[in-house]
Amino acid sequence: MDSQERLRAWLILLQAPGVGGGALGALIERDIDPATLPGRSLSELGELGLGDAAARALRRPDEQRLATSLAWLDDP
Repeated sequence: MDSQERLRAWLILLQAPGVGGGALGALIERDIDPATLPGRSLSELGELGLGDAAARALRRPDEQRLATSLAWLDDP
């Protein structure tokens, strides 16, 4: 996975509804790669502190919002 794909995975996670500092901290502590999250079951995501809305957003991210964020990062 290249750095752009890794950045995209983190942005998708950060933009998912209901994902706050607690959930992010837990994922970081467990050394979970955000790119693996869309392929996990709803029960696995729930065990990681991610609710249904976050799971939906991980599987179907807002591509326009994501593109805007990536463009901003390319030209801060």
